[in-house]
Amino acid sequence: MAYVDSADLAGTGAGQGASMVGFVQAKAGAVPATVEGKLRETVSVRDFGAVGDGVVNDTAAINAMLAAMGGSGSTGFYRTRFPYGGYCIDQLRFDMAGARHEFDQAILIGTAISPKKSAVDLRAGQSWHYGLKVKGPFSATAYECGVHHYTNDLALYNPGYLDVHDAYVEGFELGWAIGALPSQGGVIPKQIPDQNVHAPDDVAIDAPLSELTYTNPKIEFCPKGLRMEQPNGKVTIVGGRIHSESKHWAGYDTTQTYAVEIANAGSELSLVGGTVEHVQGGEDGACLKVLDGTLHANNVTIETTVSHYVAGSGVLRLTHIQNNGLNAVTRGYLEVHSGATGTFEISNSPILWPYGRVGTDGPGFRAVSGLAGETAINLNFVCKFDKVSLDGAPVSFSGGYRPIVKGLRSIFRDCELLSRSFPEANILYRYRLHDGEDRLMGAVDRNGASMGAFAMSRTSATVGGWNLTVAGPCGYGFVTAGLPSIAGIPVASALRLESVAGGGTISAQTPILHSKHDGLELLRGFIRTGASSANIRIRAYFYRFGVAAPTATSDIFLGMENQFGSAWQPLLLAFPAPADCEDMRIEIYCENGAWIELCDLKLT
Repeated sequence: MAYVDSADLAGTGAGQGASMVGFVQAKAGAVPATVEGKLRETVSVRDFGAVGDGVVNDTAAINAMLAAMGGSGSTGFYRTRFPYGGYCIDQLRFDMAGARHEFDQAILIGTAISPKKSAVDLRAGQSWHYGLKVKGPFSATAYECGVHHYTNDLALYNPGYLDVHDAYVEGFELGWAIGALPSQGGVIPKQIPDQNVHAPDDVAIDAPLSELTYTNPKIEFCPKGLRMEQPNGKVTIVGGRIHSESKHWAGYDTTQTYAVEIANAGSELSLVGGTVEHVQGGEDGACLKVLDGTLHANNVTIETTVSHYVAGSGVLRLTHIQNNGLNAVTRGYLEVHSGATGTFEISNSPILWPYGRVGTDGPGFRAVSGLAGETAINLNFVCKFDKVSLDGAPVSFSGGYRPIVKGLRSIFRDCELLSRSFPEANILYRYRLHDGEDRLMGAVDRNGASMGAFAMSRTSATVGGWNLTVAGPCGYGFVTAGLPSIAGIPVASALRLESVAGGGTISAQTPILHSKHDGLELLRGFIRTGASSANIRIRAYFYRFGVAAPTATSDIFLGMENQFGSAWQPLLLAFPAPADCEDMRIEIYCENGAWIELCDLKLT
């Protein structure tokens, strides 16, 4: 392409002289074809007085060039060039559709004295930005964000079909914003039929931000990397690096940090390749944060010392993720808000636990759990694991309750669990983890409906496929009060076992079909218990073919009932079965003062 400087224009503008400003002013009237052709070549910001020395404020000179090209909302096919240098600016708005802006290793340096919403606005689509580089002042008061991609008037600026290549942003509290800024408070003006909606500058409206691609962007040294809050928004980022980093921000509240945040149900962001990092030395903040909307990550390398986070109707989908470790000590891989109604889906990826993680149960042992310190259980959120390697998971196959997912529903498909916790800690065991067909067969009553209404002081009996053994005052039967709804469907009944003195045992009488000799058995359902320190036990008995007595037993849970508590939550117990056994039975026991309620029991 040709580069047009002042000398090229001398004598071509019918007496307008050699300046580009005067030359373009002639464009307002009748413009000869030869002049139009010149204008469609590349023009330099230096021809409008920009210095680019990192000291002089070049805002006015750059705006003069943009205005000369037709001003805000104009269309055409123009090319601008920013030669190498540092261009100090207050705020710039790139509003022209059809423009191609080339930054030849040039840097736009945000030096605003009075607070601005952004250093650079990208509002007009069907335009291209190559090598855009924006440097902030490392201050949360000068700018709310570095680059702001949005529209405030769809008639003037259609933001779709925008391409950004090799952008670099650093030194802003929020590096890149798509749609509404946080200060807009989530109030986004909607389109009105047959009317044009115009909002003030910096205010995003409900508009189609779609068919958008950012290629190889780098967002660094920003506590908050990239944020999207745009109805009808669909953006793809290919390659690049998004790094949440606040070490250069003295006194910054690290609990507010994130690498990526999605905050509107109509927003959909796809990350393809590249890296996402949140390694600030602590465990505050979130790496991928989905409050509403959908975030896809495919073939992305993730390095983080903090959890991902999902709330609202958010959907987080991860596939072919690399370096996908659980590095936090006090937090899990993913935390889910108690009111979330979306999903977490991960496939063809590892989740890696630090080698040798030991200790009592806590969020740092789980792949997914509620927020640290949050006690509410969420039965409306689903976690889906497909071909996931859970490498080094400190799962307890006996004794206390240490599930991979706690307090949330989960599904496993062709997953693999590598563990050193059973039966010998110094040997690596590999198990298949798969929710197959429900194999709690025969006449086993999984909700207690056939046991009769719960009552104390009942006698030993065999009913509903369970062998009920009473030792001392205890009760069993079905209950109908205070039951959960699972995915919006209420449960009709639950079986209850309660012991006052002595103990009570219920044991599934129907043998379970062939065990998964290459994998783990999964006992699932929903559970709630008392809050005391009395013990409850869930035990598996394993049988060889044709042998009446059990060959082996395993206490798949043995501990105080307060490890569960009185709020309904999903039960997930994983345990291996002996390879030489064909069948099993499940036994549930309560000691003095303990009680347990179970519903929707399954063995998969």
